[in-house]
Amino acid sequence: TVQITDLNNCSNTDDIIIQVHTTPAIPADISETVCKHTNTSLTLNSIVPGNTINWYHTASGGNIISSGATYAISNVQNNDTLYFEIVSPNNCISNTRGKAIINLGIQPTASFTADADTILQNTVINFNNTSTNANQFYWDFGSEGSSTLTNPSIEFKQHGSYNIKLMAISTDNCSDTVLMNNMIYVRERTAVFIPTAFTPNGDNVNDYFEVYEEVIKNLN
Repeated sequence: TVQITDLNNCSNTDDIIIQVHTTPAIPADISETVCKHTNTSLTLNSIVPGNTINWYHTASGGNIISSGATYAISNVQNNDTLYFEIVSPNNCISNTRGKAIINLGIQPTASFTADADTILQNTVINFNNTSTNANQFYWDFGSEGSSTLTNPSIEFKQHGSYNIKLMAISTDNCSDTVLMNNMIYVRERTAVFIPTAFTPNGDNVNDYFEVYEEVIKNLN
């Protein structure tokens, strides 16, 4: 109740209602682990309906960079910390700002070698996985199939060139892929031709006894 008295000692009273609104509570800090060069979003759950969330780059002051329960980020490059405040429908603002922490996940590097690059059909090649920061692997050997082994051994049955691809995946589910084009060449096995006769008469036609085979390395 408010009472007002003038200079003539005349007075009057009136009632004034003062409403005290609750300051919105700030939610617990949130964190997100993401892979470099990927997109992500930070989302605040359990927000009281009608409240507004403002996002900032700073713990106090600064400009609002976005409003809403979700803040989307494209092409994450580094570890980062963003801040958020809650504003009620009565324009009461949370006393502090919460943190939204972005952590870069472990980034693997995919690499490998092979113990041969040119072979005959039905030959096995051993692959040596030299990837780092990875614990899961996916190999693609084209028509010869795939493997999830760390160091697979693959038999190449078909003649031709092969592209070999390896994807390495870290414990944070981040990945890296390496593709080696035309890494393996498989030579075709051909039939051996052994002549039944020769004519060493100096006419330059069938003068020598010769065994023909494209892929023979040694002949004893």
